[in-house]
Amino acid sequence: HRLSGIQGRGGNLIGVITRVGRTVPGILDRMLPPTWLATCSKSILVIGPPNSGKTTCLREFARLLSDDMSRIVVVVDKTNEIAGASDEPHAAIGSARWQPVRSSDSLHEHMRLAVENMSPSTAVSYTHLRAQETPEHLVCRLLLEKKKLEYKQ
Repeated sequence: HRLSGIQGRGGNLIGVITRVGRTVPGILDRMLPPTWLATCSKSILVIGPPNSGKTTCLREFARLLSDDMSRIVVVVDKTNEIAGASDEPHAAIGSARWQPVRSSDSLHEHMRLAVENMSPSTAVSYTHLRAQETPEHLVCRLLLEKKKLEYKQ
């Protein structure tokens, strides 16, 4: 799913990190109350430490909403972690539409394209906390970015 190199002090490749995305069907049913999907109509923010299953949950959200609830779901994949880094999206997102993002600087542009061209009822995306941010800062930043997008339109 993702391959990274480790450079030594001299810049030589000294190691490789391989990370494989997992699919865990039913993970949301084990984590959330039985009526969560039927009653959820607002935005959801998933926060957790590395390797706690955030991306696995996003994949399952995309699959459940697109396959089980017949919603038009688009995954705007800034890091290529949700739907993979190949030319085809990972099967874990079900029938959700996929908008890969070339660089993190153009996320807003790809989000706009996805909304304009794919007509989603639900958008799934991924962002990281910046070093100085708390989860509350992230929520404020995302809301401000959303307002900027709405203002530009």
